[in-house]
Amino acid sequence: MDRQPCRGFYDYLKAVVDPVAGPGHRFRGTCRSAGSQLKVGCMDFRWRTRQRPKSETSCTVSLPTLAEWLHTNPISLVRQSAKREKMPDVLDAEELKKLLAELQNPVRALVFLIAARGLRVSEALGLKWSDVDFGTGAINLSRGIAHQHLGEMKTEASQKPVPMDGALAISLFVWSEQTPYQQPENWVFASPKMNGKQP
Repeated sequence: MDRQPCRGFYDYLKAVVDPVAGPGHRFRGTCRSAGSQLKVGCMDFRWRTRQRPKSETSCTVSLPTLAEWLHTNPISLVRQSAKREKMPDVLDAEELKKLLAELQNPVRALVFLIAARGLRVSEALGLKWSDVDFGTGAINLSRGIAHQHLGEMKTEASQKPVPMDGALAISLFVWSEQTPYQQPENWVFASPKMNGKQP
């Protein structure tokens, strides 16, 4: 199994389920008890995390089910809506402009890149200067980084080159002149604390 989903399962179980059920918990009894544990553990989390622990716990429990250690997966019967409780607050162009004016590089370049091209944070952090082609005005995506683990792109569509308009190209170029890590093999958003070895 890919390391990123595994880490995601671990983080959500530790943050959501363990505080309620206790470390090393086991879902005993009916799916109602399992649902209660998840519901109580998720009450203080945003809407997106309420469905996700159920999905990831179900995936985790499905492994012993497939091995016939369990007769059924109790999490599959837990009801949890994935509907948003409120619409996200999307910044318009003027609001984004004001936000960028308050930021300094490299955060400014990172936020501009993500906002302008809709990249995932893992995709932006996975960029190297060799992926940024100022000549053709394109960014080539080939990897992602989550929890400091290098992985592949989520989908094939994510691997398509991303165009840079003039403002974004200028923003990245200015950052390329400011960062001490300017070689093609360096990360675009290399961390000074890690001596540029990691984003």
